[in-house]
Amino acid sequence: KFLAPSLRIIPQLPPSLLYSEPMREGALPSPISEATGQWSLDSYSTVGDLYHACTPSSDGEKALVISAWLQKNTEADGIDSYSVNSELKNLGYGIGNITRAFDYLIQAKPALMIQVRKSGTSKQARKSFRVTDQGMKRIREMVTQNKASHA
Repeated sequence: KFLAPSLRIIPQLPPSLLYSEPMREGALPSPISEATGQWSLDSYSTVGDLYHACTPSSDGEKALVISAWLQKNTEADGIDSYSVNSELKNLGYGIGNITRAFDYLIQAKPALMIQVRKSGTSKQARKSFRVTDQGMKRIREMVTQNKASHA
């Protein structure tokens, strides 16, 4: 039998599938590496953990967080906007104009991302980007601010 649209059951993922280790309700993964005592992307076991620890508010921040994750966890020389937006869509936070988000990150002073390569000559050519040290600092600030607001 078919259920009316208002009666459809939406499955909820149990917390055990969202995080790699049990967490108390409302807690965020620790951004501090136990080995070094320093903040590190290694502290997050999934891209979702990092994204939710940062709670990015703008399209540029969303792209920056995912770019940093992909840069850390892939062997590629650079990150492309398609891969970033695909990850965001998988999380449920896709960006309507990813190119504009990347332009914002590149034009920020100091730059949060840089373009490292362009393949092709057309305006639609594939471009590769890297998160700068300043971009990593911005992510660290987002984690710290979010952690402080949940304390």
